[in-house]
Amino acid sequence: MSYRGAIIGLGWMGMLYDLAQRMGHWHVDDVDRPTPELDVHRRFPYHERHNPRSNVPTSYAEALADRPEIKLVAAAERDPKRLAAFQQRYAVDALYTDARQMLETERPEIVAIASNTKGRAALTCLAVECGAKGIVTEKPIADTIEEAERMVSICAAAGVPLVCGATSVNHPSFAVARGLLAEGAIGELVSMESVVFAQHQNWAYFLTDAPAWVIGHGDEDPRESGSGEFRGDGLMVTGGGLGVHFRKGAPAVRLTGTTGEILHAGNYTPWQIFKDVETS
Repeated sequence: MSYRGAIIGLGWMGMLYDLAQRMGHWHVDDVDRPTPELDVHRRFPYHERHNPRSNVPTSYAEALADRPEIKLVAAAERDPKRLAAFQQRYAVDALYTDARQMLETERPEIVAIASNTKGRAALTCLAVECGAKGIVTEKPIADTIEEAERMVSICAAAGVPLVCGATSVNHPSFAVARGLLAEGAIGELVSMESVVFAQHQNWAYFLTDAPAWVIGHGDEDPRESGSGEFRGDGLMVTGGGLGVHFRKGAPAVRLTGTTGEILHAGNYTPWQIFKDVETS
């Protein structure tokens, strides 16, 4: 079976990460945003076992284009420079500056919504109305719990799978790390440390019981022009007494045990294990 796929938003997660180095910031409602020099002919050694970060594709455009069961047929993006790069790289001619118009005209079956959080809930619901059979959104899924629940309920009622892009813990290395913990490779786990990006909750994968209490700085209300992210400090203690420290500048996850540590410094970096050893 073949599915017609489409991308909404050709920013960093939609396309740019695979064509250029990240640069600059802009107002979320700008149409003409800074775009670095793009390598539209870049290719990836997909099947090499040990790829450095620079050789790992990360965009939704590249992911959909690589799937033999998906035909990439359309994209929506306000910036004409990015639309032109998408057309040149993927040979797709159905290009739109209005995402609603694209959904209503093309009626794609697989939709990647990589636009800013603002308006993402409405686009997800419209994609379902237009016949989507599967939707992947970027993180965070929505600005509010109410928006997220609306997206989930509408997709569930229509039988449409909805996936949010915060899936780094699906990498098999996380399962290996958790297996090492279970085997006692670093003794008894006594504490965890993690950076607190809202979309990278890597620490949660290693919890074995529910939080008992949490203390930290309060979050900020989302801005009208887009979402901000809390990057302050906090401390959580689970019912079993495990302490989890969240702080800006921390690694993706540090697991400290009675006889060693397991460290994952950041996404696309190798895991490390440090153990106490007898030297005499």
